[in-house]
Amino acid sequence: MPLKIFGTEMFPSHIPSGSPRNESIKAEPPLQQDRAPVAISELQEATQNMECDEAPCGNQDRLSVSTETASTQSRLHRRKFFVSETCTDGAHTEFKWYQCEELSLDNQIKSLNEEIARLEQQNSDCGTANHKLNEEIRSLYQQNYDICSVNGYLGEEIRQLSLQVSELSQENHSMELQNHQLRAQLQEAQQQAQRAAACHGKSSPGANGNKIPDSEIKSKWRQIKFNVKILAGFILDNNSIDSRQARHCIEVMKGLMNGKTGNATEDFFQEPCNGRFWVEAYLWKVLSDVVFESKGGTVTTAARSTFKKLRKQYARMKIGDSSQIAPMYEWLQLGWAFIQPPPTPDYVNELLRKHCEEIYKMIHGNGDSERSDSREDSREVLRDLMKLALELDDMIMTSKATFTVVWPAEMGEFNTGNGTEYRASHMEVVQEDGEPSENVTLRLCVTPLLLKRGNANGRNYETQIVLVKSDVVVAYGSSQGSTQLHQLQESTPP
Repeated sequence: MPLKIFGTEMFPSHIPSGSPRNESIKAEPPLQQDRAPVAISELQEATQNMECDEAPCGNQDRLSVSTETASTQSRLHRRKFFVSETCTDGAHTEFKWYQCEELSLDNQIKSLNEEIARLEQQNSDCGTANHKLNEEIRSLYQQNYDICSVNGYLGEEIRQLSLQVSELSQENHSMELQNHQLRAQLQEAQQQAQRAAACHGKSSPGANGNKIPDSEIKSKWRQIKFNVKILAGFILDNNSIDSRQARHCIEVMKGLMNGKTGNATEDFFQEPCNGRFWVEAYLWKVLSDVVFESKGGTVTTAARSTFKKLRKQYARMKIGDSSQIAPMYEWLQLGWAFIQPPPTPDYVNELLRKHCEEIYKMIHGNGDSERSDSREDSREVLRDLMKLALELDDMIMTSKATFTVVWPAEMGEFNTGNGTEYRASHMEVVQEDGEPSENVTLRLCVTPLLLKRGNANGRNYETQIVLVKSDVVVAYGSSQGSTQLHQLQESTPP
């Protein structure tokens, strides 16, 4: 078993002896178990080279000691140790030799220092590598955190998008159902419109598909214009317009001052030759609002007004191909026959009652002494005028061509900073003050004008013509219109 001496592990070497052991040694009485502890002592420290060799005969131990020299300092030193065991009875002592070899102390220290340096270098390298690994781990942790953050954000976005897709899918499904229902309703409405058009054709020349020539529309317009002149003359011949009625007319016409009628004043109204133009403009304004723009305030007014606004908007569009707009006008034509029944006496009386009371006062004054038969005569005149306007409106709305009743000031290309300019292509001067020069403004629009786009065959919507010009009174002076409008606003009571 190896022995450790001074912390160094020693291995037993060959044990020299004077003579080989005999087997009889084994027969000696065994040592007692309670013998004294083994004493280990160092006999001699090798400060010189020591060699232990066996004698050639193998029976003698020979010890050779050489003198230490400078050349042998670096050689291996040998140390010899012995262990003595003493029996309890003190009768037996046995020596055992152990031999070990070790390097010199300087070489050993140098070797250890080199090993320490190598280990320190390895430790330093390991520290550097460990630092790099820690940095990489920290970077990976940060990347993992960023990825988790992005993943969470993307997950929320995906969730929101999924909800939106689900909502849009539901909305799309709902719209498909609604579209299906609307298609069914539209088909039913078209069938009803066709049936209504067939019934309406007995009283309307255009509802049954017959083409209405432009000459017939112009003729109806001239009839209305003639009746308006007759009624205006009747008003002026029978009653002088008092200041209250004049103020009422001015208030009514104010909306036309900035757009439709022009810049007439109360002084212009009081002039005998111009008063007739003023009353005519007032009557045309009533017909335009109540009939041609369907501002009558009756049950079906909203639907009729919507149809007419659509036609007016389409009339202002620049159309490159008639096929793009023709189906819409056909639909408007059929729809008008459905929502607008033929004018009945009750319907005409309702319009007269709601919108013509001021006209009655202009005819008969404010007194009640007027005979009832005279009032009835005036009602008949107004009733005939309203019926003519309704018939013309029905002819316009049931045609595949689009007709637009519009005042010159509603057309943006005619408006300037000083007012509405005179255009011979769209207007006709009714006063007898001579031919107007260029760049003159309008003083009063007596009648609207009638525009036409397309034809009765549902074609040629690319072009627009002036079917009937507007009767106007011009102002011979560039600043006259704006000055008179300012005077009108000052003279009109609140």
